[in-house]
Amino acid sequence: MTELKTVIDNDAPEGRQCLLERRIQVAFADAAASLLRFICCEPDDGIIDKLSDFVDLYVSSMDESTDPKGLAIRIPSMKRKGIDKIINTLLRGALLMSAARLQIHATMPNGEIGDSYRKFPSYEKALDELSRGVDMLNDYIARHE
Repeated sequence: MTELKTVIDNDAPEGRQCLLERRIQVAFADAAASLLRFICCEPDDGIIDKLSDFVDLYVSSMDESTDPKGLAIRIPSMKRKGIDKIINTLLRGALLMSAARLQIHATMPNGEIGDSYRKFPSYEKALDELSRGVDMLNDYIARHE
């Protein structure tokens, strides 16, 4: 049996661009994962260093990029489609809620938020997305009981 290998010439502009984007993708994934764990109250695993490393790598890689659009940062799709539609909707709602709450708490540092969440459009958007996900999950459960 013959082994087939794909070789990318990293000296060619396309190969170099591909390598830059892969490095950016790995650094972004590492930084984003650390940030998500931090938001979930997990111990700090070097979040500041990872975020800083990503920014430094991105800025230095932009100087080397040959693509006029810049460097692509690829992340898993969380669009409302496919088999994972319910999970993706719930995840989007939860992440949007976390983002909204972080922004609200940043604007009200004394911690006296009370019912003022409803004044923020980002909170309402997150609540709508989360509610949509819960409704979808309940419909799914009802259909499969």
